[in-house]
Amino acid sequence: MSRRDRTDDRGEMSRRDRTDDRGEMSRRDRTDDRSNKRRWPEIWMVVRGLIRRLGMGAAALFGISLVTFFLVNLAARQPEVGAAGTLRPGGMSAEERENLRRTFGLDLPVFINLHVMDRGRRVRKLLVDLADSKHPAKVHRAEAALVRFGTLAFPELAKHLKKAQSGSVRVRLERVARSILTHAGWVAPVGGWRGDAVVAWWQDKEPRFHQGAIERVVADVGAGRPGPGEYGLMRLGRRAVPALIGALLARGASAVARQRYSLALGRITGHRILCEPGAPKPELRACLGSWKDYWRSQETRYRDLSSWERFAGVVTRTRYFRWLARMVTGDFGASSYYRRRVWDVIMDRLPVTVALSLAALILAYLIAVPVGVWSASRRGGWPDRVLGSSLLVLYAMPSYVVALALILFLGGIRGPALFPTSGLHSLSAGDYPWGSGVLDLIWHAALPVLCLCYGTLAVIARYQRASMANVLGQEFILAARSRGIPARRVLWRHGLRNGIIPVVNLLGLELPQLVSGAVIVETIFDIPGMGNLAMIAIWHRDLNVLMGVITVAALFTLVGLALGDLLTLWADPRIRRPEART
Repeated sequence: MSRRDRTDDRGEMSRRDRTDDRGEMSRRDRTDDRSNKRRWPEIWMVVRGLIRRLGMGAAALFGISLVTFFLVNLAARQPEVGAAGTLRPGGMSAEERENLRRTFGLDLPVFINLHVMDRGRRVRKLLVDLADSKHPAKVHRAEAALVRFGTLAFPELAKHLKKAQSGSVRVRLERVARSILTHAGWVAPVGGWRGDAVVAWWQDKEPRFHQGAIERVVADVGAGRPGPGEYGLMRLGRRAVPALIGALLARGASAVARQRYSLALGRITGHRILCEPGAPKPELRACLGSWKDYWRSQETRYRDLSSWERFAGVVTRTRYFRWLARMVTGDFGASSYYRRRVWDVIMDRLPVTVALSLAALILAYLIAVPVGVWSASRRGGWPDRVLGSSLLVLYAMPSYVVALALILFLGGIRGPALFPTSGLHSLSAGDYPWGSGVLDLIWHAALPVLCLCYGTLAVIARYQRASMANVLGQEFILAARSRGIPARRVLWRHGLRNGIIPVVNLLGLELPQLVSGAVIVETIFDIPGMGNLAMIAIWHRDLNVLMGVITVAALFTLVGLALGDLLTLWADPRIRRPEART
């Protein structure tokens, strides 16, 4: 072969190779494009399902908030009634009543507030009532209220004194001003606190009540400078409360400064909640939360609202909006029984209930799915009838009956003491090594988990049996059997793959039922979980804790439904891919 022929052959081969490579690359690109086109509808189906579930969840939360709002307002209006309708000895204490009022805003309108009041409007209304000589009781109440306002009543009080002529109204205004200034520690002039003297004093001292001057005094208090800080704070009176609250709740405030701020606020307002420097974090959160509740309920008495705030206050300054904001943020106030923040109390017990519920749910699925498949493979026979009747009886048995029977026959009362009947740990569990501690926990949780899972097991097994019975009669199962595939493989690989889809969707309904069933089980077995907490809150009429538990249980329901939808999308390709339905 000549050199030219060899060159032509090599050139022809290289052209063929490049053509083949381009063809292979184009086929790969087309395959990737087709796979991407198939993948995007699946992703969009998942996203659309999540958006739809979030919308339904928001509507459900709104309905839950309305129900709990009406319940808590009905309960708060009858504070002297105890658990099960019994009368509580002595009724509610003044502290508990004040806690309810601050938490639920019982002094606010229910849904719409057409008369949004702030500091200036309240003071001006009281000054008008003070001038009403025809109603002595109203005058007396207005005078007492203005004295309680303290230095917050200026500058409106000084303006009315400047306009007032000699007479009974001027005498009342002078009496109010004298009480306020004497209590604040201001030295009276030679002629005493007459009207002109009060007006002259306010014109001279007004710069000391500006925001910048107040913040400097508050900074002196936080730094521990007793001279200018304490003396200036006493003279400012209630005018210093907004700045003190802001400094107390600031993130960068030190523990010692917070102690000084809370002590100063207690002296001024009478709400004596002290934030100790070395207190644990739950106690510190309880102290700061108490001051947040106080400020939320008293804010409009200490400052003036802008025009936009007054416009929005038609909705935001209402009882329902305050409850809705607390429910959305998880701030349910302070517990009157535990003397801690409700969220801290719930978070201490929530992991116990979640762990028990998940263990019961997993155990129920592990037992119920094989039982349902086995029953469906023998449908119509006597094993199927016996098993179906047994599951029906099991589902009909109340949980407290099953719990008491287990305690009676397995807890050592009428039978062997195989399992403990209270708590989740032994008394000396703290001395056990890690593995022994886990075994001790499983040993204590055996009976509670069994009580929680038996009803769910019966429901899932019946659903699984009905679904598998429907699948085993379809054409693709008959075709698989006709090709000689073993019956066990047809049942567990082809049949279960399609028959488990309705059972997966059932997960969203069983999880909240387990959480609600924990109320009885945890109370009987003395387990420190959410159910036991709900019973304690009902008995001691701790409305804040009870509403927190109800809201968390409702969130469990929404999470369970969303999880069921996602698992159904994952298990059923007909939902993810519309072309798979045909």
